[in-house]
Amino acid sequence: MPEKARLEITKGKREPKGLKDRGKVRLECADCGRALMEFQITRNNADMVKLDGSPGPVTTIVQAHCGLCGGKSYRRTLEGQFHYGPADDALLCEYEENAPEGCDVSFNVRSKR
Repeated sequence: MPEKARLEITKGKREPKGLKDRGKVRLECADCGRALMEFQITRNNADMVKLDGSPGPVTTIVQAHCGLCGGKSYRRTLEGQFHYGPADDALLCEYEENAPEGCDVSFNVRSKR
């Protein structure tokens, strides 16, 4: 394909819709310092208003309980939409039904072994 034709095809290309990498947030145990969870931000609040027509910003306060030492992470405020997972393959993270007061979502993180 000639160089000019290739440039014309990509010139009008729009940014793909769907999930985008908007950064990561890591939760660490406040007591033992172990990395417990990572949150991948996929839509920030500006994206959500544009794509979904949602009325306002989405803010979620998260906290993780460390099953290794019995401690907790500090609470973090996440803005927008996110996906979560363990910080490494040796850990499991489970959503807890009853979050502590002042927290929207809580997770229990424990070792697979």
